[in-house]
Amino acid sequence: MKRLPEFSVHPFAPSGIFLMLFSMSRATAFSVVCVIVLHELGHATAAILLKKRVMKLTLMPMGIKMKLSAASSYAEEIILAAAGPFINVLIIFFAPCFACEKEISTFAIISLIVNILPMATLDGGRIVKAATAAIFDEPTSERVIRALSVISLFFLWILAVYVFFYTAENVTLLLFCSYIFAAYIIKNDEM
Repeated sequence: MKRLPEFSVHPFAPSGIFLMLFSMSRATAFSVVCVIVLHELGHATAAILLKKRVMKLTLMPMGIKMKLSAASSYAEEIILAAAGPFINVLIIFFAPCFACEKEISTFAIISLIVNILPMATLDGGRIVKAATAAIFDEPTSERVIRALSVISLFFLWILAVYVFFYTAENVTLLLFCSYIFAAYIIKNDEM
């Protein structure tokens, strides 16, 4: 009998859910939840098709973190990482089928752009790291992804500060950058 994945909740997840529910319209909140769940189901489906196991699901302040059994090759890692963004593309294509088409397509586009950033904690970073490791070696791959993560985060911070001061109220991107920065620092401390 197959074991179900372990489930946990990040300590800040309730605050993220609270902010989402009370700072967005119902259609936008529904769209965010749908896109996030479908994106993660894309990763899970790829894992199941590759005969990998979903070991742990964690509800995060901004999304869901899924721990899978280790990929046995760089190609598998690329497929597992690309499955979520691929689902985002399908969501954008099928958005007209939903009643809240505008909200779903908007968040699917935002989610796609963010997830393909070449940062260590995102799908794009996993793809770049696996591709560079396949071409070069692991240490070179690690250096490349660290450099790309720092550069991407720098430009994302500049954009976040600009958006915050330009709108004088929208702090969402700034919070997201802070979250990604903290995740990046924690990941580097674990190495």
